[in-house]
Amino acid sequence: MKCTLLFGLALLSGLVSSSSNFFEGIKRPQLFELLDKEVGEMYVNISDEDYTRLNNTANSGYSVDDTFGGDQMMELMLAEEPDYVLLSKVFSNDVEDYKTKNATMSFKINGKEKSFSKVTFSLGGNSGRGYGKLGYNVKIRNDKDDLFGARQFRLRGEARDPSVIRNKIGSDIYNKMGIPTSFAGFVRLYVNNEFFGLYSIHDSIKQKWIEREFGEADTKHLYKCGLVNQFLSYIPELDNCENDDDSVTDRTEWTDLLKAIDAAQTREDLEKFLDVDLFIKNMVAEWLVGSWDRFNLVGHNYYMYKNPQTGKWMFIPYDYDSDLGSDMYGGLFYNKKLFAYVYDWPFFTYDDYAAHRHITDVLVRADNSTFNKYAMEYVRDVFNPVVLFDHIDEVKNLINADVLADKTEDPVTGLRPGRINLTGKKDEPYETYQANSEFTTVSADFTASYGLKRWILDKFRHACKLYDMDCSFAAEYLEGGSFTYEVNKELENAGMDFSGSASGEAVPIPTDAEVPVATSTEPATPQETETDAAETEVPTVAPTETETETVAPTETEAADATCWSETYGYPCCQSTCARLIEDESGAWGAENGEWCGIQAENCKKQYSECWASIIGYPCCQKSTIVYDEDEYGTWSYEDDHWCVILNI
Repeated sequence: MKCTLLFGLALLSGLVSSSSNFFEGIKRPQLFELLDKEVGEMYVNISDEDYTRLNNTANSGYSVDDTFGGDQMMELMLAEEPDYVLLSKVFSNDVEDYKTKNATMSFKINGKEKSFSKVTFSLGGNSGRGYGKLGYNVKIRNDKDDLFGARQFRLRGEARDPSVIRNKIGSDIYNKMGIPTSFAGFVRLYVNNEFFGLYSIHDSIKQKWIEREFGEADTKHLYKCGLVNQFLSYIPELDNCENDDDSVTDRTEWTDLLKAIDAAQTREDLEKFLDVDLFIKNMVAEWLVGSWDRFNLVGHNYYMYKNPQTGKWMFIPYDYDSDLGSDMYGGLFYNKKLFAYVYDWPFFTYDDYAAHRHITDVLVRADNSTFNKYAMEYVRDVFNPVVLFDHIDEVKNLINADVLADKTEDPVTGLRPGRINLTGKKDEPYETYQANSEFTTVSADFTASYGLKRWILDKFRHACKLYDMDCSFAAEYLEGGSFTYEVNKELENAGMDFSGSASGEAVPIPTDAEVPVATSTEPATPQETETDAAETEVPTVAPTETETETVAPTETEAADATCWSETYGYPCCQSTCARLIEDESGAWGAENGEWCGIQAENCKKQYSECWASIIGYPCCQKSTIVYDEDEYGTWSYEDDHWCVILNI
């Protein structure tokens, strides 16, 4: 059965190809031009001893649930400001490494086969190490030989991305925008002739990549910012960008760059040593694709390279699997404005979306004219449904059969191909891939991922309105146009609030106040001043039904109860109405270091004239436009702040 399926895949790859002119005018290695037309086949061979060591390392104990689902995550979510030191600890996976320099590799594509006798094969990726399907790195060490123009690769299983294709599509978007980055395609990976599944393949940004793209051999001026909290500012305890050449141990050049950025007060100051236009282009691209896992929020997944031809530093991004609406809760630790409106990310302006960094304050917020110019240019030429929807369809047509094979379980073992981390999280099924790569927002692990095409459509509509652009070139995709789409209702995660997304209207986000939910401060009565978050004692363990032997009540019993949370062993809140977390039982606050259940009706009654004052917000004086609804009531926005609408 397996042999028949794989033979069918090889046959299909010759029948389905990407034939558009998406990459017209973009110079790429021949490998990635070939991968437009078919899925390649990579065969890696290692010794039996190395294979055993690979499997042992893959099961060395890193857990996505333990890392992102524990008390530390709750503490970080509730923090008034990002705790950068703790975030660095949580997001840096200190796991066992695997590497062998004794591998060989052969590659088949376009009826040709190339073989290499000196290959380094290693585990790759960061949070991906917690999934059953892992990522790998491959380096060809044969002198003067390469694989159709490339020598070093990142293979990623895309287990975290329910659409499978965000890494590829994101890379393609950046390349079409003219931003230097890696190229991408897809391959079938075999290790010791065992089918490991479908992988995206990217040329690694290393010394050989720099030589190919910029002409400098053996550069000593390439720095990788792979760990979080790298904000291009000199903060010694957070400074973790590393020179790509291990022999370079003197960090003077790097720290001088960071100090110069800190000292710069104008664009002209930065232009003396930084490719300013390239940096701003990257910030525009991050805003359009909604990147939380790069510079603007988490602060990593980029390189800085000092180009000897210009004497200026270049910002070079990589890794796009968390873009375009994927894993939308990831950025909440860095920008609390996003907390309650995660499903309206496509409608945020750059100022609302991006955390404040000195370099972006100078280059974007102080004068956004260059940013706006590139934003309109990219929306017109690249980031629109006319250009991207056809390209997405071509990529999907190329890999559909391979995704199905990748996500088909062995009838004997129950495992999908290449899932060697037996305790790792399971990636989403084929049906979710089809839905999420289109318009359906789906649940994925502990978070949610916006429909890929839905993100592009909503962001395009928002940008057209924001900049008052003439977007008639894509008239069918504008509000009121002829374009329609469907979502998979069985798989859809409709989220907390889709009102903004459904209407296509931009949802205003307060610039000087927090959103009216999920605050970590304990609210005061109208006569008192609000307390600092540090003064509110938050319990260290979230309330769960397993902490009490009490059986959950029936609907009738719950309706008759005077305090619903007593059923779970916790009192109801006496003075606070601030929601700290919410689960299927209800909304939870905290008093005296203990969890308590929030009674929304009591909160309303207690402050009947304007009950929102208990959580620090006024009642609306004029506006009746509804932007959000929750158990507290109906919310609008006026005079630069949120307000509650009474008697609606």
